[in-house]
Amino acid sequence: MLPGCLDAQDRAVLVFARDHHLQGRVGAGVQAQLGMTQTRYYQLLLRLLDRVEVTEAEPEPVAGLVALRNGRRRRLARPGPAGRAGSR
Repeated sequence: MLPGCLDAQDRAVLVFARDHHLQGRVGAGVQAQLGMTQTRYYQLLLRLLDRVEVTEAEPEPVAGLVALRNGRRRRLARPGPAGRAGSR
C-alpha cells in the first residue's frame, strides 16, 4: 500500500474488499466492520477502483474487483433473460 495516498476509510474499504468481497462474503460484515451501509461501501469501492494510485498500490485485488465489476456491467447491458437491459 502506498502510504499517504489513501485516507483511513479508503484503506479500510480496500482491505475489506480484498478480504471479503473476492470470496463473496460482503453482507452484514460491511455494517459490522466498517460501520456503513452496503450502498455506501459499494459507492466508495467503485470510486477507489477508478483511482490510478489504488491500482498501483494493490494491483492484484484491484484487478480482480475490476474484473467482477466489468463482468457485472456486461451482464446487465445484455438484452434478454440473462441481462436486465431495458427492464429498469
